[in-house]
Amino acid sequence: MDNYVSTCFLTQFIGRLDKDDDLNRFSPEVNLESLEHSQKEIIEKVASMLYRNYNYINIYEEYLKEPFCKYLNYWLDIKKNNYVSNEFDINDDIWQNIEKLWINLQKTSTPFKCKRNTDKKPLEHQKNRMHLMVYCVNRDEFKRKCNLTSGSTYQNFCLALNEYVKKNYELLVKENQCLKHKDIENDYEFHFSNECTLYDIPKTFPDYNNEGGTLSENPITRNPLPYCEST
Repeated sequence: MDNYVSTCFLTQFIGRLDKDDDLNRFSPEVNLESLEHSQKEIIEKVASMLYRNYNYINIYEEYLKEPFCKYLNYWLDIKKNNYVSNEFDINDDIWQNIEKLWINLQKTSTPFKCKRNTDKKPLEHQKNRMHLMVYCVNRDEFKRKCNLTSGSTYQNFCLALNEYVKKNYELLVKENQCLKHKDIENDYEFHFSNECTLYDIPKTFPDYNNEGGTLSENPITRNPLPYCEST
């Protein structure tokens, strides 16, 4: 199944984010003159990665751009968490070079403009939300590819779809033992959309049937997550 997951567009995008290739360009607005050598190396590399990764987004179809944008925000928050520290001698003022680059890219990018997320959610909460989002985006791509191959002898994506759903149900439910909010709209971590939420297990983790060449959802009972005792 992992071979099929690796062909999903979002998985490929995520896999490219930290690559060291094609890092020879970044915006001239990034000011490196006042930085020490070690600081300059870090800011130049992150700026080049951001410039490349941001511009990747517009290569893809419209329906993929928003989840790509959300993951790119998460990726940059991880970079900031890693580098803004005494260990690397990078402070918030120096990091502003990176944030200003994003704003410039947002102003000049066409047609899609990926906005910088300023919610400042804890990284652990972002991680949980991104895990759920990536699963759902890939799940829907599996469904599209299954429909494209429906009726042919090449049914690998159809066969892998239920396995992918089952695996991620077990992972997400195991990692998140209970729901923290009674109001679904207040849950940043575990409610991404109506079709991608740990508050509706049957809708988010359905069982699929491809008999007769038509993909459909079967009624299935998967245990819902309980509310946390303190909720």
